[in-house]
Amino acid sequence: MSIRIVTDTSCDLPTDLEQELLTQGAKILPFYFHFGLDQCADKSIPMTEFLAKTAHAWPTTAAPSLGIFLEAFEECLNGNDQVLCLTITSKYSSTLSVATTASREFPPGRIALVDSQSLSLGQGLLVLAAAQAARAGRTLAEVVEHVRSLRQRLSVYIMLDTVDYLVKGGRASHLVGVLAGCCGCGPS
Repeated sequence: MSIRIVTDTSCDLPTDLEQELLTQGAKILPFYFHFGLDQCADKSIPMTEFLAKTAHAWPTTAAPSLGIFLEAFEECLNGNDQVLCLTITSKYSSTLSVATTASREFPPGRIALVDSQSLSLGQGLLVLAAAQAARAGRTLAEVVEHVRSLRQRLSVYIMLDTVDYLVKGGRASHLVGVLAGCCGCGPS
């Protein structure tokens, strides 16, 4: 019995590391961007096209759906494997909640869910550590404990030129945007 990793595209791994995970049987489930009535999966279009779309309409985002999680879990469990599902922080996304709902459709003990409490490459580093621990032959419980231990020591710092996009995307309030502008916050 092996451990399969399921995560989401917010882990922002470089392409070569993402491909390596996929060849090891990992599943990386996409977020979706909605530009009005137009929808696209995360990383399905070039960044230049994505940015061109944002000039006309700011996108809303959606977590991977229940159906996508059910399909991924079912495919992983068909081979008598176990699953470690490591998601973007539940502070900013409903992804963990959707994965939790999907996991209830399978026998107990086959799927372990872990909130990365991080995003972007912070989450990606935890995904890589989980995959390495699984390849080393650790049990599902040991991999979960390993990831949780690393998570406690992980810090991610992000430098932004502007908070405008956080405000547009609803991740920061209008007041935060106004205050940041008044204070001249941002790199000089």
